[in-house]
Amino acid sequence: MVITFASGLEPKWFISIALALICLSVSPLIREKEKFILYVSVLVLPISLDFFLIHFENLPYSLPISGLRFSAFDICFFFLLISWAVRLASVRNIQIRLYPYVSIPFALLFIIFLLASLSSPIPSIIKLSYTWYFIKSWLIFIYIANNVQDRRTVFVIVSLFLISGVIQSFLAIAQYATGGTLGLDLFGESGKGYFAMKAGADTVNRVAGTLGHPNTLGMFLGMWLPVNLALIFAPISKRFKCMLIPSMVLISIAHTLTFSRGAWLSLSIGGSITLYWCILKRTKNKILSGFLTTTILIIFIASAVTLVEPVQQRLFKYDYGSASMRIPLAKLALNMIQHNPFIGVGPGSFHAVAHKYDTTREGISYSFQDPVHNTFLLITAELGIPALGITLIIIGYIFVNILRTANSRDDPVISYLGVGFFGAWLVWTIHQLVDYEYIFLFSSFWFNLALILVITQFATKKLPLKVKSISKSQQNTVRKEITQYPPKSISEY
Repeated sequence: MVITFASGLEPKWFISIALALICLSVSPLIREKEKFILYVSVLVLPISLDFFLIHFENLPYSLPISGLRFSAFDICFFFLLISWAVRLASVRNIQIRLYPYVSIPFALLFIIFLLASLSSPIPSIIKLSYTWYFIKSWLIFIYIANNVQDRRTVFVIVSLFLISGVIQSFLAIAQYATGGTLGLDLFGESGKGYFAMKAGADTVNRVAGTLGHPNTLGMFLGMWLPVNLALIFAPISKRFKCMLIPSMVLISIAHTLTFSRGAWLSLSIGGSITLYWCILKRTKNKILSGFLTTTILIIFIASAVTLVEPVQQRLFKYDYGSASMRIPLAKLALNMIQHNPFIGVGPGSFHAVAHKYDTTREGISYSFQDPVHNTFLLITAELGIPALGITLIIIGYIFVNILRTANSRDDPVISYLGVGFFGAWLVWTIHQLVDYEYIFLFSSFWFNLALILVITQFATKKLPLKVKSISKSQQNTVRKEITQYPPKSISEY
């Protein structure tokens, strides 16, 4: 009956209901249901499968969200929250760690957000949806930080993110080869999985997988490439490394095909630092590490520029204003900040009020529909200078924790993972200087933030290797167990 009813709905609803029925049918066979849903949520996180209960169309200005929406990840996360709430109610001694260095700044941001919302001209239902996403960001952080408590779960999650990168890469390469979306608009993409744009006198075809935009896909793949690279150098099983090498090649190809210059720039810097750090940890020689890193980087960039003609077009040919528009957009944002330094123009309101502050010669607010391509300027323009300062505190706190993880000597695998996440966080930060992202609507930002803090706990915790009362043979056994993570086969999960 349910399938019959769903068959009369839009394709994306039919697919969603069918997948939900499949999950319900196999759930009795799954022993750890909450962990299974957690793993599923990781896989659906980069899939732009969004549904709108209320949808605003034909508004005179662009918005970060156009109605009251929920995604495939939201559905999984709802069940995770319910499961956690049941455990908290039934087990007395479960403690909730609030991580004050993140939660207190976030609470201050939320207060600023509410105050700024009062002056925002966007519809109330969109304000409500934005507010829910704001709260959900903190809930995602708190849930992951409190419920991912063992190393094996961490490595499974990292592996699933890398698998997602491989899946996105296959889809992106297929999109480029076929010159279309592959019908992925059924998953809520709205036909945005494939872009054809001008670069000089020619056209460059850009791919986006299921993330909706090439820049977003480029950032996603660019963040996980340093993690993939670092794990190749880590003391893990050779069988796992044999999977990491082809995945890195595949993700690198797809990353190139996004033709996102911001993604290329951020990966060049973040990836180079990751590579140098990993080689240095192996060779203990700074000069040799610098030489090898520089050589590999030159070979890679020269090959991409020489062999892939669209790369030359994106780097050296006029692209009809997509890059030149960033300067007047920045001027527009600075004008907003000058007039609203403490509370901003309101969350999600950049384009809605842009005409009032547009003094640019190009009249950029009338010809360009997107906000300023700089996340930090966007936060400041919409929420004010104090909000930017608080956001930078959170980002800085994460960098400090990643450095502690990368410099850990107790756990060699976690240490390399820390190096990879340092490169990934650097990629994200640099990319935000030339692109924009509403981080309070971006679930993966808070998911990864929590995952980094969990990894830091393992890196700073004293392991049995330091206990003098155990024998050398026992120490070697523990060390061997540590260096064999992730497990050699998926069945060990």
